[in-house]
Amino acid sequence: PWLMLAAAVASLTWSWLEVSRDPKEAFFLLPARGWELLAGALLAMVPRTKMAAGGREVVALTGLFLVIVSMFVFDRETAFPGPAAVPPVLGAVLLIHAGGATQVGRLLSWKPMVGIGLISYSLYLWHWPVVVFTREVGFELTMIWKLSLLVVSCVMGYLSWRWVETPFRAGALLGTNARALR
Repeated sequence: PWLMLAAAVASLTWSWLEVSRDPKEAFFLLPARGWELLAGALLAMVPRTKMAAGGREVVALTGLFLVIVSMFVFDRETAFPGPAAVPPVLGAVLLIHAGGATQVGRLLSWKPMVGIGLISYSLYLWHWPVVVFTREVGFELTMIWKLSLLVVSCVMGYLSWRWVETPFRAGALLGTNARALR
């Protein structure tokens, strides 16, 4: 755990320095983002202790608050990742630590929220090409366009999840020999 903690601190420090020197490198390269992954690994190593229901609620609400505030406070001028990545990562860690037996956990267990979670990786992969293509064509991204692109990205994300991710996980795209290896 101490080695992982040291690596996380080194990575966060690197991210902090790199985001001002080369923001693209800081965003895309693992040394500046590794601490985000290590935050989850470190959480997994924390011994589970009983927490009062009220304490779990506070932890979950704090985590949700940090994630939501980041969504609305960050803009194009926010140097990211660097220190700006701390609130959403800490928020996610707190949400996971609080567990699902909270009001926030019940909210996040709501079927539409779970559906978004299921397609989130495909949605993540599709949203930038959709936005960049629209910008390249020359459209100004008004609120109507942004909402339209969100819908298009969600549809593309769902289709990718349904017809690529799900069959791939089931081994259907790999053939019968690949399924036997599992």
